[in-house]
Amino acid sequence: MAYNIEVSINLLKYSNVSELQSTLFYIADKYNYDRIYNFSETDGTSKIPRYHDITVISFLKNQIQTLSDFIKEIKKYKHYNIECIYEDDIKTKLIYATHYYLTTIDKTQRLDYNLFRRNRSYSEEEIIVLRQINVY
Repeated sequence: MAYNIEVSINLLKYSNVSELQSTLFYIADKYNYDRIYNFSETDGTSKIPRYHDITVISFLKNQIQTLSDFIKEIKKYKHYNIECIYEDDIKTKLIYATHYYLTTIDKTQRLDYNLFRRNRSYSEEEIIVLRQINVY
């Protein structure tokens, strides 16, 4: 059981991606991440092409304050964009997502997320995270 956060770097805007990745890895290490992995997303077929490097960072469920502090520090850098935050349990629970991210996921997941947001049935941990993103 963990909280995962996906942080992206736009490859069209920044040429020093390896330096930005190493900075992101350093910050994640500073806040004692549990797991981390990286992948690239390219989509040149749409009207607005998307070329991003995405890093998924996991924090254990009992590290909610650490995750909150990590988000606070990441938001200081203009290079990083928080794509989504989700709770990875038996069933994945999406807590925060950008508009683009919502267009790429399954329709049932999108409907679940919208229902979750409308009902505002947030736990205390989720409120801590959402306050750092300025959504709550």
